[in-house]
Amino acid sequence: MVHAHGARAAELAARAGARSVEHGTWLDDAAVGAMAEHGTWLVPTLSNTQTDPAAAAEGAAEAHRHAVGLAIEAGVPVAMGSDNPVRPHGEVLREIEHLSRTGLGPAGAFRAATRGAARLLGLADDRGEIAVGKRADLVLLAGTTLDPTALDRRIRGVRRDGVRAR
Repeated sequence: MVHAHGARAAELAARAGARSVEHGTWLDDAAVGAMAEHGTWLVPTLSNTQTDPAAAAEGAAEAHRHAVGLAIEAGVPVAMGSDNPVRPHGEVLREIEHLSRTGLGPAGAFRAATRGAARLLGLADDRGEIAVGKRADLVLLAGTTLDPTALDRRIRGVRRDGVRAR
């Protein structure tokens, strides 16, 4: 895992064999090309730029969304995660909302948070999706919509290995 905001750092990390790049705020075509070629994942932590007014004023919010869009178009796999020390961790669910606006759409954002994250971490053999033989790690939401806004208010239960979490 490489923590990189700049395009050259992300490109060099991918060429050196990094499994993932965290953030990638300023990615360009060369960086996403190298990431796609080497199978390097992007974990954008968009909340770092999307919920910070100073980042918006500096152009980082728009640049970050653009960078994720470039990565998606280039075929770079995307996973949801957070190493974000500047935002409260209670905001992590907003990451799904931010991801949905970058070209992944709501279903793709949920996949990045579940199956994508499990694949990135090498855990997809037993988690990341609802399937026979896999762990029953579930977050149960009210409603049937894939709308990722206000997820924190829709949580009705959590199961870990099929057992209700407290």
